[in-house]
Amino acid sequence: MSFLIQSAIQKRKLEGIKITPVIDSILESRDQRFAIGIVATRFGRRIGNYGGQVAKGVDVGVLALGLFSPIPIKYNLSLYSIIVDSEKNEIAFYKKTLPIEKSPTDPDIIKKQLDKIYENYLFKKK
Repeated sequence: MSFLIQSAIQKRKLEGIKITPVIDSILESRDQRFAIGIVATRFGRRIGNYGGQVAKGVDVGVLALGLFSPIPIKYNLSLYSIIVDSEKNEIAFYKKTLPIEKSPTDPDIIKKQLDKIYENYLFKKK
């Protein structure tokens, strides 16, 4: 699935991207036409680590005479979703969310991101 997602990102179009033979054979062996894949890229710091990174950023800012000061990221979450069609041997749907600086383990945040991905595709926007 990650290969198909990378192909969709690089080509910026779904046309011409064929699903892999492995995915196709798995779906056909299970007599299923569609499959969904979701990939999450995330980052989160341990408790206490964020404060140390802020202090390091201040130190770098002082050493750079205020010209540069890195700002640490506490959390980060992006979701990628793909739906493949084995009958047509193609990607039926692909969408990603922009990175947000929210906890990647919070179920409410993940649900909101999934809702953004599938609104107007699986359901109408509220």
